[in-house]
Amino acid sequence: MRSMSGIVKTVVSSWYSRLSDNVKVIILSGFAIVILLCLLPTVFSGMALEYSASVLNRFIDVDEKIAELSLTSITKMIKVRRNEKDFLLSYRDWGFNEAKSRYITTSLSLISSLKENMTKIRNLSSNPEIVSMTNEIDRAISDYEAGIMHFVALYGMLGNENTGLEGKFRVVAHEIEDILRQVADDKLIVDLLTMRMREKDYIIQDLDLTFANLLKTAARVKAGINAGKTTPEQKKKLVALIDEYINLFSQYVRTSQNIQTTRQEYLRAIQNVEPTLEKLYFISIDNTFKARNDIRMSEKRIQLTLIFSFLLVLFLSSAMALFVFRKIKSAEERLKVSEKQYRGLFETSPDAITIMDMHCNIIMVNHRASKLLGYANPEEMIGKRCAEIIVPEDQQTAKGMLAKLSEAITVEAVEFRMMKRDGSNIYVESAASIITGAHGKPESIILAARDITARKRAEEQAREAQEYARYLINSSLDMIISVDRERRIVEFNKAAEEIFGYEKHEILGKHIEFLYLDSNESERVSKLLAETGRFAGEVINRKKDHELFPAFLSASTIKDADGNSTGFMGVSRDITEIKKIEEELKAAATLDRLTGVYNRRKFESILDSEIERTRRYKHPLSLIMIDLDHFKNINDAFGHQVGDSVLQTLAVIVKNNIRKTDYFGRWGGEEFMILATETPLEEAFELTEKVRIFIEKYNFEQAGTLTISCGITQFTDQDTPDSLIKRADDALYKAKSSGRNMSVSQI
Repeated sequence: MRSMSGIVKTVVSSWYSRLSDNVKVIILSGFAIVILLCLLPTVFSGMALEYSASVLNRFIDVDEKIAELSLTSITKMIKVRRNEKDFLLSYRDWGFNEAKSRYITTSLSLISSLKENMTKIRNLSSNPEIVSMTNEIDRAISDYEAGIMHFVALYGMLGNENTGLEGKFRVVAHEIEDILRQVADDKLIVDLLTMRMREKDYIIQDLDLTFANLLKTAARVKAGINAGKTTPEQKKKLVALIDEYINLFSQYVRTSQNIQTTRQEYLRAIQNVEPTLEKLYFISIDNTFKARNDIRMSEKRIQLTLIFSFLLVLFLSSAMALFVFRKIKSAEERLKVSEKQYRGLFETSPDAITIMDMHCNIIMVNHRASKLLGYANPEEMIGKRCAEIIVPEDQQTAKGMLAKLSEAITVEAVEFRMMKRDGSNIYVESAASIITGAHGKPESIILAARDITARKRAEEQAREAQEYARYLINSSLDMIISVDRERRIVEFNKAAEEIFGYEKHEILGKHIEFLYLDSNESERVSKLLAETGRFAGEVINRKKDHELFPAFLSASTIKDADGNSTGFMGVSRDITEIKKIEEELKAAATLDRLTGVYNRRKFESILDSEIERTRRYKHPLSLIMIDLDHFKNINDAFGHQVGDSVLQTLAVIVKNNIRKTDYFGRWGGEEFMILATETPLEEAFELTEKVRIFIEKYNFEQAGTLTISCGITQFTDQDTPDSLIKRADDALYKAKSSGRNMSVSQI
């Protein structure tokens, strides 16, 4: 519509040709005087302003920058202190490395930036006081930086439940507890738990009294161990572990105390930084007031310059008025030429131009307007009212556009429908302007219109296509989610609402990370999309109620007409049921269907792995083969259903009487295997006897009391899995040959 605006401006300027010569002389003479009145004072004022500008620049370039750098430094110092507090609050929850990465690394960057600010201030000003203050701040910040790094390193030494000193003494405490539970001394276990409670109280409250109580409790535990029913080897090991625990916890206490001392030192180092920065800020502000006084002096010089300029203008304006009068005649000739150009532009314009009087009666149209509306020539439209060529439903829009002309000279980009001679409609985009007469009174209205019917149809088709696409998205049984370039959700279909539990208005605008297990899962998908434009794979999503579920996601980049990325669209499907089936198949492949213990294939795999580990670390490894005595008689007497029940009960009994580190599997029929890791032959024999005696005393439902025979052997460097199994089988054979219900070991 730019050409329409040019036409409107050309038509508006045509009023000038109707002015009288005297009026033209007055206007042009006055115009010349105004120009001179503005020109000369401006020249002389500029000279005075040049001086004022130098004073102002001094303020802007130095004092304002110093003030800004001081305020920025205060803000950064506050952020550094806040990061220090956030580190203390979060390092136990997030872990030392995560807390250090989030807060301390940021603080070091802020400290470096703060030092740079001090260097910039020294470069801006050579004032000894300012230089001394910035040097003082630099020294204090450096002392704080060294202190905070030592402070953080000490916290790293402390660690948490799994790392550092705390992690070490917790491991030792657990080892003590495991031995005491084997001994089954309730009093020692209670004393140990009391010691652990003191440990927890100290970590939470940091009280010296709590530490002293812990040492007393530890001494009581040691005394109880020496007086208890533990074996000499167990006593020796327990006393050594207690001493190691006390040593580690004492280190923890000393490190905690060192942390407090270090913190007090670096806090003293920076206590004057913020007051010094504030003083630096107020010094620069004070300098600005001095600069403003200089500016006031410059303003007085400007006033004197303006007075001189005014006197000079009076003289020159008279001469200019005479010169302008002589130019009027040539200007009139140029206006006539301009009017002819306007006529040519009016007729050759690609836009439909209509001129109406103030009552909306058509007084002139160009050929393009008559052709657009289906008239043979422009004369057929002369005299018609604008209501005859505008669709009734859109006449209010047209009236609104004309009403706006009372507030503005030109109104552009208004859309409505016009009615052709044959009664059909077309869409137009129009602009209108008021044409005023000699005294500024509105005389007529010029309307320029352009046919946009094809564009409107295309927009309607695009809208319908968009609605159809939205219908398909909401009808899909799969979850369909779109995000923009900032990965904020812009589309969330019905299936997604049902599965995630969010309503659409709740989730739109939120980051896509909101729907994933964590930020790492979201970043994994986003990184692959950014690199290849596509992603297809399994992800873990999070519902509104925080329930996690697996899904298969297929996503790709959305691009605009120019090929630029505008976001991403993903189609995903809940695969929870598929995962359940996979887990069931996995269990079926590793577990015995009847007893629920490892099947033969899985047990053989475990045996191979443990033999390799034993060869590498030279730890003892024992294999136990168990056979249920006279099992065939049970099946014959009570049936296979009772026999299966006996095998299931036997598996439960064995699992409950072996250690968590032992592996238990069904070898076949009524035969079972136990792989005892970190266990020599003697201990394996004791474990086997414990199981055998328990089963001997147990009363099986319907079958009554039963017995088992056991063969036990220990791994040697020359053994293979087959030779180890054969030796256990030979030992089992000896047990059965010797009368059953016994355990036989051999190497």
